[in-house]
Amino acid sequence: MNIFNRSIQDLQFVDIETFCSEKQVEGNQLEYKKEFPRRGLAKIFASMSNTRGGLIIVGIEEDEKVGIPKAWVGIKNDGKLIDRVHQYAANVEPCPDYEVCATDEKNGNVFILIRIFEGDKTPYYVQNDA
Repeated sequence: MNIFNRSIQDLQFVDIETFCSEKQVEGNQLEYKKEFPRRGLAKIFASMSNTRGGLIIVGIEEDEKVGIPKAWVGIKNDGKLIDRVHQYAANVEPCPDYEVCATDEKNGNVFILIRIFEGDKTPYYVQNDA
């Protein structure tokens, strides 16, 4: 399943499950996160904005050795997940062009999909980060 050419707004939980079962390898334009990292996503926003853009999917645990999904159950929907993504993006200068959405729920969990577009105001950098 090619989710890169589809609107993330149209993707459902089952679509991401199918995508993960195809064992797509994480790379420059694809990032898996089991949950939101303690340090946030700002560096990934900047990196993808400075290159060709990409897709971050939160709720997928990857096999660190080979970069393929090993568990995909989503992330607990606490109602504030989208706001958290906007806060991460606000730490990047200039503000990156992106879209974010949550899939439908399954057992109270969702996947958070973040499409970051290639920036036209490079370089992008994280504010107050050495």
